[in-house]
Formats: sequence, structure tokens, C-alpha cells
Amino acid sequence: MKKIYLFILGIAILNVLTISVYAQTTANMAQEGSTVEDELQNENEDENNILETNNESQVGTEYILSDDESEESSDNDDSNSLRAKIQAKYSDLNIREKAKAVEEIRDQLEAMKKERIQLQKELNDAKELLNKINAYKFTVSTQVDVEEALARFENRIKNIDVSEEEIARQKELLLEKFETLRSQAREEKYRIGAIPFLDTDDDEWFTVYVIAVKKRNIVSGYKDANGNLTGEFRPSRDVTRAEILKMVLEVTGYGPADTSANAEHWAGNYIQQSQNLGLDFYELVSAEPNRHATRGEVMKLILDVFGEEVPEFVEYKLSDLEAPEGRYIQYAANLGIVDGYPDGTFKQNDTINRAEVSKILKNAADILEPRMQEREEQEATEATEATEAAEAEAEEEVIAEEETTYMDISASDAKALIEENSELIIIDVSPKYDEGHLPGAINYYVGDGSLDEAIPSLDPEATYLVYCHVDSASILGSEKLIEAGFKNVYRLEGNYSAWVDAGYKVEM
Repeated sequence: MKKIYLFILGIAILNVLTISVYAQTTANMAQEGSTVEDELQNENEDENNILETNNESQVGTEYILSDDESEESSDNDDSNSLRAKIQAKYSDLNIREKAKAVEEIRDQLEAMKKERIQLQKELNDAKELLNKINAYKFTVSTQVDVEEALARFENRIKNIDVSEEEIARQKELLLEKFETLRSQAREEKYRIGAIPFLDTDDDEWFTVYVIAVKKRNIVSGYKDANGNLTGEFRPSRDVTRAEILKMVLEVTGYGPADTSANAEHWAGNYIQQSQNLGLDFYELVSAEPNRHATRGEVMKLILDVFGEEVPEFVEYKLSDLEAPEGRYIQYAANLGIVDGYPDGTFKQNDTINRAEVSKILKNAADILEPRMQEREEQEATEATEATEAAEAEAEEEVIAEEETTYMDISASDAKALIEENSELIIIDVSPKYDEGHLPGAINYYVGDGSLDEAIPSLDPEATYLVYCHVDSASILGSEKLIEAGFKNVYRLEGNYSAWVDAGYKVEM
């Protein structure tokens, strides 16, 4: 619908209303005519003063008319004509009567001003309603009814004699129709999956956050006595400690524990999980699971479950924070998870509703989940490195303790040994044989058991040169030969890289 027609109609209505008041004022004054008696000697001087007062009053009238830029020039002509009539009417009155007339004019102007203000208020309210209707996303099936309702409203208030009472009545009728059509549209949008719940319409600030948490299967809505979904989310309902615990454990992927000591409560397994994770929240939720959670409790729980290490000291920027949850709230605010109220407070001891929780959980998941994954990956890497270091150290200790009967030789000595002993058997015990190896070498990878399988078929009286790409593997291979009774075993010190660094020939 056209959003500017109300503005134009309002001006037209106010013009007619104002002119009507002026006309009525002139008529009343004409009926009050009386003869002039006992003229005072200074009447001419006083008449000038009164006329000046009348002019000032008339200026006020012109000011009211000039509020809208769309005033026609004919209105100014009417105003000037009215001023002339008033001056002519009262020119024969004495000072006292003229003063009384001026007061009457002022009273009528004030009444007219109040009437105009009230009419403008009704027009503004109607305009806001139209903006609200135009902004709402109706479905195709309801759009026709909406347009018809707007057309009826337009036709009703187009009448130039419409009053503020009539505008108010038409506005109420339109609002009632709007609510009916919006309810129908909401049901249709829910049915086709355009909105997550019946009470989370797409013009609500929180719907985008509810959609996000529903996609993660954190919320599913309420059910009736038979276990069927009602389509309600109840965004304004405050969350309990048990409810927020379930939401946070689901968003972080922990979920409920497999067993619970509190099987009677629906959240028993979640409460057990909070104990398994060592959360401070366990003491609160196990004692009073159905009690409404506070805003401060929720923020501490979220940061604890996501594994954030909150510093002991955090400078408060929100004005009403206090221990013990204050530092958690400010820490979350610094990360952009929450921002508090416009007045700079957070109200940490107040309850928190489901709409607010949805926004916080969505923000927390977006901001904290990557941080949580990065920490887990770092911890896994450090654990692997620690394990490998411990194994290497243990292996080195074992090697040092055992008596070594093979001989380490340099790359140059190994080359000389190869040239002098044509019967020398060269064994590559690495998994990288195909990437390059010593000329004539055979590959028995020590790591997959190939060397162990080959040892029984090898001549224990022959001479062997063993190498790899790392010391641990070449040492292990040499030791296996010694343990199997082989007498003449050499290990290439520095392994394959030493041979290559010496510039000796390799095969691929």
C-alpha cells in the first residue's frame, strides 16, 4: 500500500478542521455584538494596543497552519479575511470588552491546537500501524485479504470530515484484522517450515537465534500430555537450571551420561554428566534442578563447559557485576558473546528466558567452539609428542644398556667395505626403499616384520651392512641380526643421508 497517503490526508483534514474552527469563531463573535458605550478618551490608543494583541493571536493561528508545507494559498486568504472581520467586529467595543474578546480568541485557539495535536497523534499511530503491516511477511494466501483490509481503511479515512475518534475506531478494526491474518500466516509458515515454531515468527528479533539452536538439535519445543509436539517454543519463559544444563551440554557435544543416580528427574543423565565433568554447576543443579537459572549462573556454566580458562582478575566494564560470576560475564562480554543492557548493566542475578538463551548459545557456539577445537587438537598433538618422546627415550636406554656387538662405520668406510667384499649383503630396513637406496641393497623393512621373516633364510656366516633413514630403525635391524647369531654385522653411521651427503651413487 502507499505509505504516504496518510500524511497527505492528515494535512487536508487538519486544514478543513482549522478553517471550520475559525469560521465558528467568527460566527460566535458576530452573535455577541453590542453597542459601544462610555468611550474612554484614550480609546484610540487602547484600540491600537488591542489590535496589536489580536494580531499576535492571529500570528499564533497562522503558525499552527504553517506546520505542514502543503498548505494552500487559499488558507492564508481565509486567515487574512478572518483577521479583518475580527478587527471590524471589535473596533466599536470598549477596552474591557475588547480584552475579554481577546481572551475568548486565545481560549478557542488553544482548544483548536489541542484538537489538532490529538488528530495528529491518531494519524501518526495509524501510520505506524501501516508501516508495521507493510513490513510483515505475509504468505501468498493471506496477502489478498491484507490488501483488501488496507483498502477499506483507506476509503474510511479519505472522508475530509473524518474525526480523530473515527480514525481511532478504524485503526482498531484494522489492527484486529491484521492480528487475525498474521495468525493465519504464521500457522502456514510453520507448516511449510519457514519458521521454527508457531511463536517464533520471522519478524521477531530472536527467531534467527532459535533457528540456529534448533538446527543443532539443542531445542525441539514443548510437547503435550501425549508426547506430541505443540509447535511452541515459549521464548519468554525463563529457563531452569536443568534446562540450561541440557542445552549447554548438547551444544558442546558432551550430551548426557550413560547412567544416572537421579533417574527420577528427566535431566538426571545430564546432571550426572555435569558431575563427571567436574562442573561447579553440579552442586546447584543437583540441589534444585527446577529452579530458574540466573544470568550469571548461565554465563559461568557456558564458559566452564567450553573449557575456557577465565583469569582470576578481569576488569569490569559492565557497571553492576560482582563475584563470583562477575569475571565470567565480563570475559564473555569481551569476547562478544553478550553485551549487557543499554544502561551498561547486566543484571546477573535476574532470570533469563529462552529467547535470550538462544542468542547467547548461538554466539557462544560461533565464538567458543573453534577455540575449543583448537585446544583439543593442541592437547592431542602434545600428548602424541610426549608419548613418542617417552618411547624414544626408553628405547635409547635399552640400547645403551645392551651390549652392542655390531660395528658402526662411516660412509667412506662402508664404501670401501663394499668395494673390497663382493659377497657383502647390504640390507635397507627402511620403508623408503623406493625413494632411493644404496646400490645392490635389498629391502627388509624392520617396521612391518619383513626383516624377521627374512632372517631364517639368511646366511649367519655372511657379512652384512645395515642402514635406514633413522638411527633407531638401523640399530634395531642390526641388533636383530646379532640376536639371531649373525657374527659380522656393520651399521652405516648416519644412515642413508650420510651416504648421500658424501656424494656416493644411489639407485632408485
